[in-house]
Amino acid sequence: MKDFNKYWEKEAKKRRKSWEDKLARKINSHMEAEEIREDVYKTFDKTQGFSYYKYEVAHFTQKNPLVEWKSGVIHFSESGLREALLQQGANLDEFKYEVSHSSVKDALFPNVEIINISYGKAIMAIKRFSTEGVPFGFYTIVPTTQLASKYPWHMEETRFYTLDIATLLMEMDGEMNLREEELMYYLKGMKLQAINGLTIDELEYQLWEDEEIPTKVQTYLMKKKKQLDFFPAIEDMEEFALRPWMKAVKNALDAISHADRNNKSLIFSVWEKNKWGSIVKSPQEYVESVLRPYLDSHGLQEAKAYADGKINLVIEYKNCRILLKDHWLNNQTPYQCHLYPIADDEEFFDSSSNFHEPYDIKFSMLTLSAIAWYIKQAPEYVEYITRFKKLVQQAYNEVVAKL
Repeated sequence: MKDFNKYWEKEAKKRRKSWEDKLARKINSHMEAEEIREDVYKTFDKTQGFSYYKYEVAHFTQKNPLVEWKSGVIHFSESGLREALLQQGANLDEFKYEVSHSSVKDALFPNVEIINISYGKAIMAIKRFSTEGVPFGFYTIVPTTQLASKYPWHMEETRFYTLDIATLLMEMDGEMNLREEELMYYLKGMKLQAINGLTIDELEYQLWEDEEIPTKVQTYLMKKKKQLDFFPAIEDMEEFALRPWMKAVKNALDAISHADRNNKSLIFSVWEKNKWGSIVKSPQEYVESVLRPYLDSHGLQEAKAYADGKINLVIEYKNCRILLKDHWLNNQTPYQCHLYPIADDEEFFDSSSNFHEPYDIKFSMLTLSAIAWYIKQAPEYVEYITRFKKLVQQAYNEVVAKL
C-alpha cells in the first residue's frame, strides 16, 4: 500500500459516523462503563462482519515483506519488514521484533518458529510450522493479541507469501488507537448525559412554524405516496411532525434516568415483580405506596395519580394527562415501559391494543425522578403541542381531499 495513513484516515472517518447512534443506544440501555469497555474491545470473532478472508483480500501483495528465499527455503526477514514499514511512513521507534523456536513432538511439522512483532499498540504473533526437507510450511497468525479470536488465522505458505504483513501490522495499531478513541467518546458522552440529567431546565426542540405546516405536510405525503403507492395513515404524519419534540422528551428523561440508575428505589415499574417475573403487587398499590409519596415529596401534591385498567398508570397535573404502560409481557426487561407524554386519546388506554403513535415513547428504564421532572414541565407544552397536532391533522385532511 502506497499511502497507509490516507487509507486509514478514510476508514476511521467512516467508522466514526456510527458512534453517535451507538452512544444513544448505550445510553438508552443504561450500560455501565465496564460493559462499554468490553463491547468496544470485543475480540474479532465477536465483531460484526469480521472475517479473516476479508483481511486477506484487502492485504494482498506480490510479496510479503516479512519473507525471503534463502537456499531454497523460506525464512523470516526483519529487515524486509522494516523497509516496508518505512516506505509506508511508520515510526520504527515503535517497532519491536522478537524471534524464538520450539518443537512439537510427534507432529508432521514439528519445528515451530515464533515471531512476536510490536508496533505502537498492536502486538502481532506469527508461528511457522515446518519439517526438515520440505521447503514449505504453514502458519498461524494472531493480527493483534489484544483482540485475539478464539481460533487463530490459519494459512499455508503460498497465501502467506502474498500477505502484506506491513500494512496489516500498521492497521492493527490503527485499530487499537481507534477503539481507544471510541471508548473515550462513549465514556465522555455518558458522563455528559449524566451531568445534563441533573441540570436540565427545559426541553430543546424545533417544530414547524404555522405557515410552514401545509407545505411540509404535502411534501411528506407526496414523498411517502411515491414510495408506498398510497398515502400513509394520519398517525404516521403526526408522528413525523412531532418527532423533534418526542425525541427531546426521550433524551431528557433518558439523561435523568441514567444519572439516577444506581438508586434502585427510583426505578419505575407499574408492577412490582419478583425475580421470576411474577406479579406481587398491583398497580394501584404501587401508586399508593411508592409513586404517591414520591410525588408529594417533590412538590407535586396537586398531581392526581391512579391505575386505570391492568397495565395503565395515569398522572394528571394542571390539565395535562400523561399515561404510563408497563410492558409486563416481557419479563426479561421488567422495567421496560411506554410513556404517552400527552394522553389526549382514549384509545391509548385500551390495554388490549397495540401501543399507538404518535405519542408512544419506549424506555428500557425510567426513574421516578425523570417522571416527576416531566410532570412539572408538561403543562407548559400541552397547549402548544395539541394545537400543533391539530394544524397537522387539518393540513393532512386538506392535502388528501385534493389528491
